[in-house]
Amino acid sequence: MPLRTSTQGAQTEMVEHTVDARWLMAYAASLNDLNPRFMDTTKAIVAHPVFPVCLEWPAILATREATRRAGMSDAETAKGVHATHDLHIYRPIEPDECLRTQATIIDVQGIRPGAACVMRLDTWDERNELVCQTYQTSIYRGVEVESDL
Repeated sequence: MPLRTSTQGAQTEMVEHTVDARWLMAYAASLNDLNPRFMDTTKAIVAHPVFPVCLEWPAILATREATRRAGMSDAETAKGVHATHDLHIYRPIEPDECLRTQATIIDVQGIRPGAACVMRLDTWDERNELVCQTYQTSIYRGVEVESDL
């Protein structure tokens, strides 16, 4: 089945995470980045610059439901390839924060390899201030796009 352009605008539910120092340090350690700014809890630590992917992953997985509603089968969604990732960080992420992330599909278009789907991932803090924002493109190889707007 084709991916329909009416998928544009679909949003996931908010995904909420409480970030703690242990999670921030574990992520940095998994990358073997032992920078004291990420690891030394005798001082104030902050998240590694790529840590937001941890917050975004559940929202990214939730967009699969939107593509299914738009006509794609599970086999077609499995053809998705991560093509681009443009992360914008507005302030450091610190321990003991409660952050909320939501994905919005902002573009669907046909390209030579298949269907290109662009989503925007927004992460806000408890004051509703944007902490980070990612634009990510997935390409579904061999999947056509059907315009129904």
